[in-house]
Order: sequence, then structure tokens, then C-alpha cells
Amino acid sequence: MLLDQGRTDKAIEHFLLALKINPDFEEAHNNLGNALNKKGSTEEAIEHYIKALKINSDYEDAHVNLGLALSKLGRSDGAIERYLKALKINPDSDKAHYNLGLAYNYKGSIDKAIEHYLKALRIKPDYEEAHNNLGISLYLKGNTGKALVHFRKALSINPNYVPAINNLKKTLMQQEKL
Repeated sequence: MLLDQGRTDKAIEHFLLALKINPDFEEAHNNLGNALNKKGSTEEAIEHYIKALKINSDYEDAHVNLGLALSKLGRSDGAIERYLKALKINPDSDKAHYNLGLAYNYKGSIDKAIEHYLKALRIKPDYEEAHNNLGISLYLKGNTGKALVHFRKALSINPNYVPAINNLKKTLMQQEKL
């Protein structure tokens, strides 16, 4: 796919052409939203996610992607609403649980964030980002031991995962064990 290859402008051209042929092609609206969001046109991306959802209100990916775009703009409440809608459609969406955890963490609802990171990890145990962010939330709750376990787990999945490396170093330095 062009977007995965970093050819964002070309991908946008193709999605626009697909929508010219079929204006009710929900996947094209969703994918165009992803391309626009990647390019920094987040408000325009939101319009296309909403169009995709008007065509198919049960389109899980569009709910998650709309939530991501809203989060990017600092609209946590709207993002949370979207992730919750995605979870009504698919309670086993690791992406929705993970991003809901991020949104709750951002709002300071650390216990809810932990709950959703754990749910994401039950669904996808090798989710390095979820392990790392669960570690951050546990650290914020004062549970340094469990935080270290999750930073290390993220690194066992991907030894080059820089956020987990940094979080592990910072936590160990605070414990004076580095």
C-alpha cells in the first residue's frame, strides 16, 4: 500500500480517485483520513472518519482512527467516546483498549488506564507499547517493581524499543540500581 511505503501524497490521490468513483466507499474515507492525519491535516482527516462512520456506524477502525485524531488535537473526551464505541463493536480490540488506556492516562485516570492496558495485553501479549505504557502507569501509582517488569517485557519483545529503554534506565536510576 502506498501509505505504508511513505508515499502519502500518491496515496491521497488514489483515495480521492476511489471516492470520486464511489463517494460511499467507507474504507476509502477511512484510509484517506489516515493519510491526511499522517500528513498533519488532522481536522480534514476527522471529516473523512466521520463520513466513513455515517456510511457504516459499526466501522471499528474508523472509530479508533477518529479517536486517535481527536487525541492528537487534545480532545480526550471525544477520543474516549470513540474508543468506547469501538469496544462495543469489538470488545477484543487491542488497539481500542490500548488507546483508551492512553487517553485515560492523559486525563489522569491512571487506574482506568491500567485496566485497559491489561485488557490490551490479554488480547495481544506481545504488545510492546502496551507493556511500556502500563509500566509508566504503574510507576505513577508507585508500583516501581511491576513497572520494571513491564519495561523489561517490552524490551524482551523488542530490544531496540527506545521508550522502554529510557523508562527502564530512568526507573533504575531513581532506585540507584543502574
